[in-house]
Amino acid sequence: MYAYYVKEPALWRPYYYEEAVCGLPLLRVELPRRWNSRRVGAVLRRAGVRCTLNLPEGGMVTPEPPLVSTRSLWQSAAAELALAELTRRGIPWGEATVGVLASRTTREVWEALERLSGQVRALALDLPERERVALLLQRESGVPVLAGAGDVTLCFAPAEPGEGRLLLGVERPAPEGFTLTVPRVPVPEGCPAEGLYGALYQSGRLPGRAEISAQGKGRPSKPE
Repeated sequence: MYAYYVKEPALWRPYYYEEAVCGLPLLRVELPRRWNSRRVGAVLRRAGVRCTLNLPEGGMVTPEPPLVSTRSLWQSAAAELALAELTRRGIPWGEATVGVLASRTTREVWEALERLSGQVRALALDLPERERVALLLQRESGVPVLAGAGDVTLCFAPAEPGEGRLLLGVERPAPEGFTLTVPRVPVPEGCPAEGLYGALYQSGRLPGRAEISAQGKGRPSKPE
């Protein structure tokens, strides 16, 4: 069970509603201006809430269930994020090198490499298994694997900020200027969409791939 908080100042006490999205059980918690954190926390414990999709306004629940991670969700859309960043910077995909920094070759890392292989000029890898991964990529797609940094670098492991670096190694990535959407997911009013997508991804219930869009600009397109 996952919970999310909605602020409802007109209420005089908290209200709780059980919902489901794509088979994921949710508890909607509507909070008034003033509420007792321990009582809310007790209700969440009895309901079996293990994570929350957002944090409540005006206080903290005691004890506070952990906030759902969206790291794997963002990493699953890493290739699309890199291409969107290239588009935003005016760099043609076919002339670009995309770097990948990771502490291990996870499923999300490998899927990003495979999807980028047919789109960009070259890849630059910073992985413990660099030579083996480079050999596999070259056998599969012939993509050149270079040393050094890329025009854009996907950082799957925690890394320092820098030009062209997309930091995806934290629990809740927030690449500046981009948002995630998932078609065919009905998001209840007041429910934080990204937290919901993260919970669906974690539970294996996400009905499609996450899409990346530049904030206020719609879905990015491939440059000429």
